[in-house]
Amino acid sequence: MRKIERLECKVKNYKWGKQGEDSEVALLYAAGNRNAKIDNIPYAELWIGTHPDGPAKISAKNMALSEYMVEEGSKTNRHLPYIMKIMSISHNLSLQVHPTKEQAKLLNKKDPVNYPDPNHKPELAYALTQFELLCGFRPADEIIFNMKGTN
Repeated sequence: MRKIERLECKVKNYKWGKQGEDSEVALLYAAGNRNAKIDNIPYAELWIGTHPDGPAKISAKNMALSEYMVEEGSKTNRHLPYIMKIMSISHNLSLQVHPTKEQAKLLNKKDPVNYPDPNHKPELAYALTQFELLCGFRPADEIIFNMKGTN
């Protein structure tokens, strides 16, 4: 019978992350890594997946998650088609635009240095703590004003 394995996930220390123990990412990272020490640096993202820039490992086996997937019988997939990220944000983030799957393949083929990933980046946000998000290109007050006028 298969069991649930503890993962050691990768942390990304971008400067917009929350500092040290104020970061949910740092706390989750430490909970999953027995030898982790939380420093007073920004902890921005915890990557859970098989992406080569931040692959998770199976803790008990000290084995990459992608290798474990093969060992456990995944004949076709050794990589997950997504990265699950837990983010701890201290500062405003820049506007992000991601290509479609087709665009990503073309960009990667044409310019792999600047587009190293041939995959698209579908995103879903689920807030674990208080979070403000402005989606669109209008100020929040204008969005609220427009919404009130749609009765």
